[in-house]
Amino acid sequence: MKRIFVILSWTVLIAGLFVLLGFIEARHSHMTCCQFNVMVDYNKSDPLIISDEIKAEIIRSSDSIIGKPLEDIHIEKIRQILNKNLYIASANIYTNIEGCFNIKIKQRKPIILIINKRNQKYYINEEGLIFPASSKYFARVLIANGNINERHIPAKNNVIDTDTLHGQSIHRQILSMARAIINDELLNAQIDQIYVNDQGEFELIPKLGRHLIIFGDINKMEEKFTKLVAFYKQGIGEKGWRKYKKINLKYENQIVCSK
Repeated sequence: MKRIFVILSWTVLIAGLFVLLGFIEARHSHMTCCQFNVMVDYNKSDPLIISDEIKAEIIRSSDSIIGKPLEDIHIEKIRQILNKNLYIASANIYTNIEGCFNIKIKQRKPIILIINKRNQKYYINEEGLIFPASSKYFARVLIANGNINERHIPAKNNVIDTDTLHGQSIHRQILSMARAIINDELLNAQIDQIYVNDQGEFELIPKLGRHLIIFGDINKMEEKFTKLVAFYKQGIGEKGWRKYKKINLKYENQIVCSK
């Protein structure tokens, strides 16, 4: 008898809880939106989008948000607006019990800015996604320019395949180099620009020093960067930053410096 009473009590309690949750949900859906918030996580990068501009675009396309019942806000339409923005990596839309309509956005994080021979400017992130440079905002990242013939075709999922180094395009080669640079503390602080010369080989322009780094092709990339890091740490000396005009990494097991 006691066991039946316990089971019955739990059944009533759970049923009551579902009724209460249903009441809260119904009340919440009829609640009027009192506040509209857009929050942007810049992913440790410079801003390429601004929350107020995103809000303004949504309001233009959705008439109004504040003062409208939460159930009447067209969330799918808002998702479509956000999905068209190439600077947005992800977006989370949610409401709370106070009647606030919230959007949390994560911005894409570029690691390199490409300027090709057509003067097109576009970013690539670490996953290999290509997206256009903003005409209003600038991310302080590596720059690659010079003899880059490949062009950027705008698309939501324009991703470079970098699984293999064999037969890869100039975009893939630049991305491989950019990844190696940003993932090394010294190189990330020192290398400012990747230049593609007329022979399709790479030259690196440093932030500190007057020298040009002759990198050559992409072959043995890790070995070349290892040599460069060791040279900066042990071989260049105090006078070397101003002494050398060129640091050549093309030769195996050695670095050739010229004045």
